[in-house]
Amino acid sequence: MPLSRGTRRLTHAETDAVAELAALRVFSNWERFLEGAFVGYLLGLRAPNGFTPNRFVYPTDESHGRLLALWGRPYIEWSQPSVLLQRAGLFFEDGEPFSSVLRPATATLDMMKTVRNRLAHHSTKATEDFAKLIITVYGIPRPELTPGRLLLLRPERAILPSINGRIPRGPLFQAYSLILSVLARQLVP
Repeated sequence: MPLSRGTRRLTHAETDAVAELAALRVFSNWERFLEGAFVGYLLGLRAPNGFTPNRFVYPTDESHGRLLALWGRPYIEWSQPSVLLQRAGLFFEDGEPFSSVLRPATATLDMMKTVRNRLAHHSTKATEDFAKLIITVYGIPRPELTPGRLLLLRPERAILPSINGRIPRGPLFQAYSLILSVLARQLVP
């Protein structure tokens, strides 16, 4: 579609910034979803299909459930699969449904977290971890790639899990969004 008079196309830097903001929003929503599902299951709530995990604790209300889930801390790393799986194992029989759904996706979730950390933190560690991720994705260093540019490109290597027997195609951001959507439907069927 042609641009109307007085408008211009976004620059690469502006497009990258939009992708980065969208990725932060998706990741933040994923973290909120995980917390909500965890606390909901702690409270004995059922998924739409009727599923409810066997739990080891019985909080009296939502506030008590959040207190138990947070273990007295102001927040936990909901997006850190190892932390979430450990916590799920303490509260739910066999850590289910978190264990069977998230364990196979741990590498992908860790990759997403690396991109998120690079966007949210300008620390040396976040920068180094992101550089390592670029090597994982492309096989070589690509210092010109910003997190936003990475999210807008299609990975050249098979780094993503298959979903329903198919590997997601298209930009990494689109694949990440699809993967999180599928995982969410598996956690709360």
